[in-house]
Amino acid sequence: MAINIICIIIVTFITVVDGDYVYGCYRPPGSTCSNHTVSCGTLEHIAIYTLTCFTKPSNVTCPLLQDEDDCKTSVCCKFGSGDKFTGLNQQDRLLILKKCVYEQSCSFNSPYSSSTGYDYIQYRFFCKAGKK
Repeated sequence: MAINIICIIIVTFITVVDGDYVYGCYRPPGSTCSNHTVSCGTLEHIAIYTLTCFTKPSNVTCPLLQDEDDCKTSVCCKFGSGDKFTGLNQQDRLLILKKCVYEQSCSFNSPYSSSTGYDYIQYRFFCKAGKK
């Protein structure tokens, strides 16, 4: 008796060159620290996979940010113990995705609404090899 075995193997290769994240302050457009940049190396493009908003605990006071150096060092613009998170709303996600996906680099203002109470956003992304 002959036994015929047919094996079908489907393999998907995804080349992930680098995984990274960028924190950006959640501020009104035009204010200090409201412009954010996500970038990859030469011959790579951005693939964003998570956009998360964070709020600091009530016992943390966020000072007025004066310049770009404050943006990089402020505890209010990056992850800290006790921070609460939520996903970014669909409209704001699409705005960022349309601007950044498949680009080598992109800059944009933080999506902003004064009613949210968010302090900063985390942009998690991969840099994928190849052209868009």
